[in-house]
Amino acid sequence: MRLRVPRRLTEQVTSSSAPSGNEPDERALLDAARAGDEHALGVLLDRHRRGLELYCYLSLGDRANARTALTDTALAAWEERGEGEPATSARMWLYRLAVRVCAEAHAGSAISFGRGNRLKG
Repeated sequence: MRLRVPRRLTEQVTSSSAPSGNEPDERALLDAARAGDEHALGVLLDRHRRGLELYCYLSLGDRANARTALTDTALAAWEERGEGEPATSARMWLYRLAVRVCAEAHAGSAISFGRGNRLKG
């Protein structure tokens, strides 16, 4: 089965989201976000939201689940902002979190699916 991705989603992701000359660069925002700056994290999430949402949608196959995963990714970014090795880019860091969130969502749905369909013997 092949997922049909709405054209407008793929167009939004492929359009340039490069910061204008007035906006801080990604590395400065990433460093600030990892130091606890809520605004910097919000800017990073805004810059990468469309791509992250598309990734979550393609991974989970459902728009509502993708939005939930995106929210969980943002929460994970805040909770784990100072942990671990610094990522080479904000995009890589956020996508790593999104991959983990989506994998956990898959595992959770497989577990609940398995429980609901056990044969009684």
